Amino acid sequence: MVKAAIFLGLVLISKAGWVQVDTLKTDTNSVELDAPIEYNAEDSMIFDIPQQKVYLYGKAHVDYDEIVLDASYIEFDFKSKVAFARMTFDSLGKPIGKPLFEEDGEAYEMDSIRYNFDSKRGIIYNVRTEQAEGYLTGQVIKKQANNNIHVSKGCYTTCDLEKPHYYFRLSKAVVIPDDKIISGPLNLWIADIPTPLGLPFGYFPNKKGGTNGIVIPTYGNSPGLGYFLQGLGYYHRFGEKFDTQILGDI
Repeated sequence: MVKAAIFLGLVLISKAGWVQVDTLKTDTNSVELDAPIEYNAEDSMIFDIPQQKVYLYGKAHVDYDEIVLDASYIEFDFKSKVAFARMTFDSLGKPIGKPLFEEDGEAYEMDSIRYNFDSKRGIIYNVRTEQAEGYLTGQVIKKQANNNIHVSKGCYTTCDLEKPHYYFRLSKAVVIPDDKIISGPLNLWIADIPTPLGLPFGYFPNKKGGTNGIVIPTYGNSPGLGYFLQGLGYYHRFGEKFDTQILGDI
């Protein structure tokens, strides 16, 4: 059984199960949502009725339309339809419950996010996401309504480690889902050390089945070769039956 207590306009529900809301009604007005919203939290939920907000603590979860948001802490404003989510820290200072945002088959893990469920726009901080055959990270990312992503101070790599052995550092970039990634000046880093290899711009394929762009090399170390980059090059597709790529090793 879910128990609730009301204190000066706040409703506190502890150890709550699933709650489904079509509208949030107060004594003066009501806020209509375009789709039912489902949310829960393992620890507690606090409802601020005058401000029409809900605060979720401990493995918080929000499911709205085709959007899913999980985090250690989430707050949702029913008037503006803006959600804010962030990670928290345990007693040893270790981060827990990093926000995980999913929409249209794309998943993003970050430190924090502020997202408008109505306009489909958001600002994401310190994010990591998988794009086609690579991984993209960025300090600040702006998600647009058309799902294009604008990245500031990002990195792109095919290494699946949280701290990759090698990556291209991007000053700024635009990600067009299932199409391409276009960046400004970029530089290849190995083991967090910059190399002389750089380009005035980058064009990375980001589409299943292949598209034009830079081929990310494989990084490694061997007794015979030492440290090496293998398979760096460029891929170009001329049509359904003909394509070509130029590769080189360093």
